[in-house]
Amino acid sequence: MFRETVLRAVKPWRGLCLLAPLAGCSDLVLISPEISDTASDSDLPEARSFFLQVLPTPGTAGDEVLLEQTFGSFVEGDGFQLVLEPARRVRGVVEAVQVTPWLANLPTERGPVSGEVVMRSSDGRDVRSTTIGADGRYELLAVPGSWRFSVVPDDPRVGARTDVLLLSEDLQHDPILDPGVPIWGRVTDASGFPIGGAVVRALQVDPEGTPREGSGDATTDGEGWYELRVEPGPWVVQTTGRPGGRDPSLQVPAVTVETGSRVDLSYPTDARASLTARIVDPDGRALPRVRMRMSSRALYGFDGLDASFQVEVTSDSRGYVDTRIPAGDYLAEVLPEDDDPWAAVSIPDVRVSGDVDLGTQRLVALIDQGGIVLDSLNQPVVGATIRLRERTSDGRAWVTTTDESGLYVVPALAEAGDLDVIPTGGVGRLSAVRLNVEPGGLPPTLQLPDGELIGGTVTWQSSRGPTSLPYAEVRVLDVDGVTRGYGVTDDDGGFQVFVAWDWSGAAVDDTGL
Repeated sequence: MFRETVLRAVKPWRGLCLLAPLAGCSDLVLISPEISDTASDSDLPEARSFFLQVLPTPGTAGDEVLLEQTFGSFVEGDGFQLVLEPARRVRGVVEAVQVTPWLANLPTERGPVSGEVVMRSSDGRDVRSTTIGADGRYELLAVPGSWRFSVVPDDPRVGARTDVLLLSEDLQHDPILDPGVPIWGRVTDASGFPIGGAVVRALQVDPEGTPREGSGDATTDGEGWYELRVEPGPWVVQTTGRPGGRDPSLQVPAVTVETGSRVDLSYPTDARASLTARIVDPDGRALPRVRMRMSSRALYGFDGLDASFQVEVTSDSRGYVDTRIPAGDYLAEVLPEDDDPWAAVSIPDVRVSGDVDLGTQRLVALIDQGGIVLDSLNQPVVGATIRLRERTSDGRAWVTTTDESGLYVVPALAEAGDLDVIPTGGVGRLSAVRLNVEPGGLPPTLQLPDGELIGGTVTWQSSRGPTSLPYAEVRVLDVDGVTRGYGVTDDDGGFQVFVAWDWSGAAVDDTGL
């Protein structure tokens, strides 16, 4: 999968509709996206490369289940014939043979495993996962193909492992995890004293060198010792420290585990500093329960180590934020909640080498602004999707559509954001555009450019052979996973999407509405 948005909350935006006569706010919804896994694009062709993603409408294939599928990469063209295979069911029971280290001479014990099953496609772009039941049973759906099948156990004493599955039909797969081999070691602070209660896990390194799914989480004892069990192979070991965000995350380079390996994790410094701030509304009144997130860009004293630190602190009843964090360079973000009428604030390049006071952070109220979308003949574009996104790690986004006059209403942000304008399929040759919106405003009038045709048909492989798939959404994605345009298949499964690869060519008229 590309970097796709998962909708975790859809709420009406509660801001004021200052341009209500132009376009109502009833169609405006707030979307809070979560970012899922992103495959490496280092081996993809030139920037013109694109992918075609098909999202079937449930029920269009009768009793068969069709899942979202992505095809590509492509570099040009029309006449694509995209064939979807019905989903296959993978089910089974996961069991493990466990060992008791202090009674190793006694028979081992076999029983069900609790945890998670993760299936990752061979190209890394599609991930399916499910929780294993208390009885060890699991079930999930996936498209035919080659998959990495990983069991991520809850118990760190169970040997984590990965299989390769070639999925063509429904499959019963009952993995039995062997005791594995141990990874053990000690977590210590900068003085060499043990850190008890630290969480440690191991991640398996895939053939491309990327850490993937791994072991259960072990917790260090009072002397800082931990033990994990894994199958032989390359692994990286990481600790997130003690719960509650008290310690940075620390990861050591990969080790190849054969019969067992000792891996110690030692924090090179304990240096910390105090960080304070106060958060107020536009009138200077204290804002309680507002989050401030500190994300490290570099930690001082961790040279050559893969280390990071992130913490969220909520303002108190007087609007104050007060925390202690490791020394380093940080990005600070003030992140209002979904239904708060305030714009987010980013403070880059915060250097924390001693106590730091970020002063008073006065949030800006979100005020509506309007715009109009026209085609190349200066006619209004009706029903175009408008998406405005804050450029923060929490990524609030506002989504609406243009009305019969081509008008839309979105908030004016306090900082730069991204504005996506995506016309519905079949509206002339119009292309989607993405604009960099500067703080406080966006172009009042936007003229969409004509694009290059990308079209074809979508069918699915039924018992009667290839069968047309109507009402499926087809998206054109660039190598970064950004939607360049979309359309919906007709009754015969045909689709047409027009794409302009140079979005900067969109004509913007700043003379006003």
